[in-house]
Amino acid sequence: MIDPAYSIIILVIAAFTSLLGSINRRIGDIIGVLSTLFALCAAVVNIISPFTGESLLDNLGLHFVVNGYTSLLALVVALTGLMIVLYSVSYIEEDVSRYYFFILITIAGLMGMSYSWNLVWLYVLAEICTICSAPLVAHHMNPRSIEGAIKYLIIQIFATGFILAGIGIMYSQVMHAGYSGMSALNIDFLASAKPVSGVIGELGVILIFIGFAAKFPLFPIHTWLPDASTVAPATISSLLDAIMIKIAGIPAFLILFKLDHIFRNPALLWIVFCTLGAITMFLCNVLAFAQPDIKRLLAYDSVSQVGYVVIGLGIGGLGITYFHQTGNPLWLSVAGGGIAAGLFHLINHTIFGSLLSFGAGAI
Repeated sequence: MIDPAYSIIILVIAAFTSLLGSINRRIGDIIGVLSTLFALCAAVVNIISPFTGESLLDNLGLHFVVNGYTSLLALVVALTGLMIVLYSVSYIEEDVSRYYFFILITIAGLMGMSYSWNLVWLYVLAEICTICSAPLVAHHMNPRSIEGAIKYLIIQIFATGFILAGIGIMYSQVMHAGYSGMSALNIDFLASAKPVSGVIGELGVILIFIGFAAKFPLFPIHTWLPDASTVAPATISSLLDAIMIKIAGIPAFLILFKLDHIFRNPALLWIVFCTLGAITMFLCNVLAFAQPDIKRLLAYDSVSQVGYVVIGLGIGGLGITYFHQTGNPLWLSVAGGGIAAGLFHLINHTIFGSLLSFGAGAI
């Protein structure tokens, strides 16, 4: 077992050390590969033998939870991050030190989002990923890439505004219930103590979901991904298409799985999300066929694949809701099947989406 904080700390140290790549390019290459390889090994170890102690970063309120679900997400981030860094060794030829700095910080932020179950830190880490990935989108520093990065930033900051508003609403209810502090916004505490309720509580959760869903991205807030992916380097297209849209968006469903008791009719909520997933899947598949640019085509395809993941997780949430209402174990089987299918396709698309982006970069 390995404290997941070690992976994040090493990635951050590696990011700052990689700035020495301006002296010798190989420094950045070696540091990038070794740090992401360590993160991958740590994620594999925690899948086999989960870390059970107190994390080094728990004192800051990150509230790291290491279980099969979080370790799986961390494995996805670390594996894809290592693939991206390895591909970058021969692919990236300009501003290498700046490139490695931002990409390693982004990977560190995504690793943190994989393990953290605290709403405030999920927001902070999502913002770090957004701010550090925008310069990567604009890496070529031409008018098209800068325009794409600005569009990306505007939509992402708009989305995180929803998250911040939702957290504020929920925290006001938490304080009204007599709790305070960073730990009062831990997701498992909110699920067990149930300090959030009523229409106001529903509004807070929905605002947080909308913010994270924009990062997923779900229809109709999906247009930023094709614009950003088209102008970014192939490695960054892989970063956006394969892991950022999933790891940055998946907290939306974690929050709903844990806090669906707040809603008066949670089944209707899950049906709406399954419908959004189906629309996203169908519409973006159709739009992909109309794209003349291969990277834009792959970006629309990635959005459509998110639809598959959302349908699987939505069916899982629906099964859990009906199990709580009826007690019928059949619904628990439906829930397990839906969640397993959604997470399996998340891994599936992460791998083949990255490889397609690398292939596009080689053309």
